[in-house]
Amino acid sequence: MDDSRAALTARVTALQRELVMSQMRPQSESLFSSGITVAQLHTLLYVHAVPGRPTAEVAEAVGMKPNIATGVVQRLAARGWLARTPDAHDGRVRRLALTPEGAAFVESVAGAAEQQFVDHLDVLSEDQLAQLADMLATIAASIRPGD
Repeated sequence: MDDSRAALTARVTALQRELVMSQMRPQSESLFSSGITVAQLHTLLYVHAVPGRPTAEVAEAVGMKPNIATGVVQRLAARGWLARTPDAHDGRVRRLALTPEGAAFVESVAGAAEQQFVDHLDVLSEDQLAQLADMLATIAASIRPGD
C-alpha cells in the first residue's frame, strides 16, 4: 500500500471510529440495564439481521462453538427474546427468530444509534448521500458470505 493510500485509509478508519464512538451512549443505556453478555448481544443482532437461520449457522457467523451457541440460545429463549422453531425438513434443526420482546430490545439498542446516524446524514447533499450509499454497498458486497 503506498503512502497516500495508507494515509487515506488511516483517515477513514479514524472517522469511522469517531462515528462509532458517537453512537455508544444511546446504545449503552439499554445494554447496561439488560445484563446480557456480548455473545447474547451478537446472537440477537445476527438473528435480527438474518432471521430464520439455524443455530449452527448463527454460531459460525458470530464466532461461537455450537455447544456454546446452544446455551446462549437457550438463555435468550428462556428470557423470551428468541423463538426456536423446528426446521420443516429436519426436526433436529432449530431455526431462530426474534420474539416481539427480542425485537424491541434490539431496537432499543440499535434503533437510537441508527436514528442518530440518520440525523447526521442531513449534512450531506443528495449527490453526496448517493455516493456514500454506493461506496458502502461496494464495501458490504466484499464482506458478505458467499460473495
